[in-house]
Amino acid sequence: MALKKNYGVLLVVFLFFSLNALAQTEGQLKGKLLDVNNVEVVYASLSLFQKDSVFVKSTISTTKGDFNIIAIAPGIYRLQVDHIEFETFITPDFTISENETKTLF
Repeated sequence: MALKKNYGVLLVVFLFFSLNALAQTEGQLKGKLLDVNNVEVVYASLSLFQKDSVFVKSTISTTKGDFNIIAIAPGIYRLQVDHIEFETFITPDFTISENETKTLF
């Protein structure tokens, strides 16, 4: 019985380190949205798309205009920013590399 318990613990430890190793190859995207008067743009919708327009992830800017999108696979992307008070903005294509934290805006 003790032998089975040890295999269970080893399996959990192995899965933890395997998932952790996979997560380390992903990048993230962060930034702060400001309008032309340097005022934070709060509750804006940010949508991340692959270069071929396939939707990847989305988030909402905070009450300070900050945003952070994590666990992004390396690749070429564009970000679409939508807010009811502003015109939709789409960034030019940009690259996220392994373990990179890219800051936009």
